[in-house]
Amino acid sequence: MMNESVALCESMRKVLECLLPVFTAPSGSRFLSLAAGWVLATGRRTITAMVRAAGLTALGHYSCFYRFLSHAVWSERSLCRTWAKTMVGLFCPRGDVLCCGDDSLMKHRGPKIHGAGIYRDAVLSSRGMTVFHWGHNWVVLCLMVQFPLWPHRWFAFPVNFRLRVKQKDTTVKKKRRTVKKKNKTVKKKDTTVVDLMREMFHEAAEWFPGRTLVFCVDGTYSNLCGELPAAAVLIGRLRGDAALFKEPPKPKPRQMGRPRVRGERLPHLKVVASDPKTAWTSLKVWTYGQRRTAQVHSFLAIWSHVSKGAVRVLLVRDPARPDEVAYFFCTDIDRPIRWVIETYAARWSIERTFEDVKQFLGIEHPQVRTEHSVERVVPLGMILYGAIVSWYVKHASRMLVPTAPWYRTKPHASFQDMVAAVRHRSRREYLFSRSAHMSDTKKVIETILQTLEAAA
Repeated sequence: MMNESVALCESMRKVLECLLPVFTAPSGSRFLSLAAGWVLATGRRTITAMVRAAGLTALGHYSCFYRFLSHAVWSERSLCRTWAKTMVGLFCPRGDVLCCGDDSLMKHRGPKIHGAGIYRDAVLSSRGMTVFHWGHNWVVLCLMVQFPLWPHRWFAFPVNFRLRVKQKDTTVKKKRRTVKKKNKTVKKKDTTVVDLMREMFHEAAEWFPGRTLVFCVDGTYSNLCGELPAAAVLIGRLRGDAALFKEPPKPKPRQMGRPRVRGERLPHLKVVASDPKTAWTSLKVWTYGQRRTAQVHSFLAIWSHVSKGAVRVLLVRDPARPDEVAYFFCTDIDRPIRWVIETYAARWSIERTFEDVKQFLGIEHPQVRTEHSVERVVPLGMILYGAIVSWYVKHASRMLVPTAPWYRTKPHASFQDMVAAVRHRSRREYLFSRSAHMSDTKKVIETILQTLEAAA
């Protein structure tokens, strides 16, 4: 084990220093050290593995890093608010603030783990089979960012988080008019992922007053279009059998009674898509990193079960596969159709974020059980993802993208390459800062050997 800890490179530390006001001075030092161990660890990202990878035992007893998660005085909400404002100030200083939201299962097995339960695994499930796993169900709101370096590549930076915790049955005593008492089992209503996403929508509106927030969600959260904050736009998916209506007719002069809120019932979207009389318009759109041709049919409708106002309904299909039609809606009826399609396609970046943080940051690996530890470790890991990407774009984007003999046409760096770049820069600064003279060559070689042993 090394006698000194390996810190993050100076440029990476500056990216994370915006979060230090959230912590006390000792907790801020623990935060930067834990981030270094998280990046430098090569195997499972347990807390002990992070301590071992960065040689953090020189900073004190290893249990202090567990206490940083379970007992330290800092707020996850303040951490999210500070990080969100920093990212918006850097990458979205004006214009719309594009956000996307979804939930993900973080597998975590073991007894007496706070918030753990049995949830559907969306990755392994299919239309014909549903797979369930034991773990945590996290609802995440991300900021969608696009860099000039990669004009058609989107990144999703997680900025807000909610852990879904199922309520347990509790036994209470209810007193009747008689003297006798009877025990009754009362089950509280579970907080759904839709309720948690609604909270984060309104919290984001409080963070950025005066800005137009655009939320992109899948069909699970489409019914939030009637509960949006002021000046917010929602783009989501529709079911093929959604109950849509025409806009209400204008009331006649001196007409008595309450004015109508909706018009006649429209046919199901599946029927409209299969109707040969439906008029389709061809558009060139950038989706999923490629320029494609899409056929679109658009109209205004009232989705009265969810929203009182009119929404823009889009039917989109590929000319090569006319039977596969996707149904979307946008609460802002004045937005261009091409913009709606391309913005919703950018929502897929959140799925890439979930894959990267699980595969290359091991966000499911820390073995934490208590309430504070569980609710803090995932936000820290996901915020670290955004810090690594933003650091790479600003400080290391000119580095050559590593290639392999079987993959010579790699267009841009993957997140794995970005993590490797942070490790390379951090270890290089650590090694060559130890010695400033040629006479210290032996000391440098010894340090290199210790570093390799710690990384093995």
